Amino acid sequence: MGEMRASQIAPWILGIDPGFTETGVVLLDPQAGPMAWATFSLKKGEDLERAISLGVTVVEWIKDQIVEWGFGRMRIGIEMPIVAVRRGPSGAILSMNVTTYLKQARLVQEIEAGLMALVVGNMWWAELVEVNNTTSKKRLTGSGRADKSMMVAASPFKDVKPVHTAEALADAYAHALVAIDDEQPSILTHMTLRTVQANIEGKAD
Repeated sequence: MGEMRASQIAPWILGIDPGFTETGVVLLDPQAGPMAWATFSLKKGEDLERAISLGVTVVEWIKDQIVEWGFGRMRIGIEMPIVAVRRGPSGAILSMNVTTYLKQARLVQEIEAGLMALVVGNMWWAELVEVNNTTSKKRLTGSGRADKSMMVAASPFKDVKPVHTAEALADAYAHALVAIDDEQPSILTHMTLRTVQANIEGKAD
C-alpha cells in the first residue's frame, strides 16, 4: 500500500511530521525513494520557545538539503493537528487535549512560516499539502485506523531504532506519499508575499 507514484509536478517530495516529542522529516525522490531523513526534539523550555526553536531547526535542515541536492522545486506534505469530537456517556470527548492542539498548531505555524522564507530566498516555488493523519495512515497501510507499529512496518524505516524515531519517520514518509497524490496543492512562490502599505492620515486637534 505504501508504493510511490511518480510526480510530474515536483521531482522532490518532503514529508513533515511535526511533534514536540519528536519531529520527523523525510526527503524523497518518487522514483528512487527516501534520499535523506532526520528527526528533531527539544525536551526543555517554554512551549513558545520550543515551537520556535524546533521550527527553525527543521527549516535549516531543509535548507541544507536544498543546497546539497540542488533542487528548485519541491512538494511538501505536513500533518495538520485535528481535534475530533465524539459523544461519550458523560458528554463530548476530544481526541486531543486543547492545550496540546494549540502547541501542535503553533509548531506547524512556525515550520510553514520558515518554509515560506525558504521559497523567497532559495527556491522558485514549493507546493504545500496539509495532510490529515487518517489519510496518511490509509495511504501507507490501507487502513485509516492503523496504529504506530503498523505504520512503521509498512515504511522503509522498520529497522530504525529507537522505536519512537522510526514512528516519526514512518509518519513523515506517509505524509510525503499523500503529497505526491494530491492534485490541488497550495502553490508558494516569491510572488505569494505581497507588500502591504498602510496610509494613515494625521489630523490636528
